[in-house]
Amino acid sequence: MSYLRHLLLIPILLICFLYTAGCTGATHDEDYKALVIEAIEKLDPQNEKIVNPYKGMTIEDLSAMKTFAEQAKSSAEQMTLSDTYKKSREFFLRAMDATIAGVDSLEGDIDTATGKVESTAPATNYFIQVQSDLGSAADIIKVPKKKTY
Repeated sequence: MSYLRHLLLIPILLICFLYTAGCTGATHDEDYKALVIEAIEKLDPQNEKIVNPYKGMTIEDLSAMKTFAEQAKSSAEQMTLSDTYKKSREFFLRAMDATIAGVDSLEGDIDTATGKVESTAPATNYFIQVQSDLGSAADIIKVPKKKTY
């Protein structure tokens, strides 16, 4: 009888171990998806700057955009993702790099008296790349698009 108990105990322990190992190997796909959605929302003002580059931007807006891109990039790089989400992450990281480069390209044009950049034209190509890459990242993981009318 004792032998039978030990024989049943081994498969039960094995099942518990495999279950626990499977739970700890989980991916961060849903967290990444939320990050992509947040990036689309936070970086949406770039669309206006592409169309109307002479409306300018404040130092605070530029700083917030760059800080968000740096933090989002760092977060995305640390996430364990499934294969499909890894493909999306490549585009997402390119978008964050382009955001940082776009803001950096404007830093020399800041008017210290007004605290803003009069024109975002030097960053237009970066902003176009950001919106394109973010769109590709979202398409791959099937994030719903913002409706425009």
